[in-house]
Amino acid sequence: MSEDPETTLDASDDVIAIGAATDLKSRDFADASAFIALAIRGTWTTPAPNSYETFSSGSPGRYVVQIDTNLDNSYDYELVALSFNDVLICYSMSRTGQQGGGRFLNIVPADVLNTNAYLNSVLVFPVFLDDLGLTAENAKFQYRVSSVTGSIINQGDTTPWATFDANHPAVDASPYGLDGRPLFSGDDVIRADVDRNQPAQALILHFDNIEGQRAQVIDVPAPGTDESNLVLTSSTVEKATAGSNVQSQLTIAHVAAGGSTTPRQVSLKLGVSGLSLLDAVPSVGSCNAAARTCDLGELAPGESATIDLTLRALEGETEGTVTAEIGSDEGCGASADDDSISDSVTIEQLQASDPNQVPAVSPGGGGCSCRTARNSSAPSNAASWLGLGIGLAWLRRRRQRRTA
Repeated sequence: MSEDPETTLDASDDVIAIGAATDLKSRDFADASAFIALAIRGTWTTPAPNSYETFSSGSPGRYVVQIDTNLDNSYDYELVALSFNDVLICYSMSRTGQQGGGRFLNIVPADVLNTNAYLNSVLVFPVFLDDLGLTAENAKFQYRVSSVTGSIINQGDTTPWATFDANHPAVDASPYGLDGRPLFSGDDVIRADVDRNQPAQALILHFDNIEGQRAQVIDVPAPGTDESNLVLTSSTVEKATAGSNVQSQLTIAHVAAGGSTTPRQVSLKLGVSGLSLLDAVPSVGSCNAAARTCDLGELAPGESATIDLTLRALEGETEGTVTAEIGSDEGCGASADDDSISDSVTIEQLQASDPNQVPAVSPGGGGCSCRTARNSSAPSNAASWLGLGIGLAWLRRRRQRRTA
């Protein structure tokens, strides 16, 4: 087995990475899915040359996912890509011929998100867990991917079996993605929960279809190994009079462990309600109060930066809210719940009889655990910084070639 390209294969036959994800944490088991992803070395014209009729007559298609649900190293189900009047569908079929429901390739239809399935090299096969005969108690299976040459599966490339447990994924981005799926668009930050007790890599597919930048593998190092953490804390007054100014200070610190020496590019998104943002003054970098964004540049391990916010409590409002969320060049995923703050301010209407109050200060805080290291061969602009970056977090598996 090798991670080097299989130069004896046509580039469109060479499967270089596969992975699996689920949305089980976001929905009931009956509606939950597994998502099997693949990336090839070359580029296909279409990933689904088959119609349903040709598939029914025995043609396996271009790429086939085999799934082993009883872990005996023999497939029980196959997933294939079919074309229905220019709509690309994933179909599941058991070894005994039982068909599952059709699903959109790449998770969603083109009118929801254009995933550029044609002339590409990355693909996602969705399938309901229930269609694989799995249960809420046992959702573990093996999977592998084959490319098909001359209508014969074993003349192309076949990966080794990889194991996935939908109840215990090593990387789970679905709680933070589009409609509870591991799918992100535009400038959305790719967030994920990471089980630090499992060795893992994250496979991110970029569906904006830029050649050479379609698939990215990110290592998830073991705890204590070159970890860096961007910590966000805040101090905001608890009460203010309508029409008065409100001060809030945000602090971002780069805390590192395990000998990490790598600086991180840091940005911040701000939000306010019941308040107007008058000014944002950073100790380093720059802020745009109108756009509610800050670019702090690089923070080395041990360094910190502050942002002083000046806000005004609005007339007619009873409560104001200040929110902030960290962004970083490496993304955040190991601890996705701690990369933002939200502070509340009680707004009191001015009354002549009210004495001037000294506002109390309310601390808040969170962190942005950025514990992933970018693969050196990955493109410099990761999915969360692309105009249309689609992220899918999966284990990467090596592949082997099967001969006839």
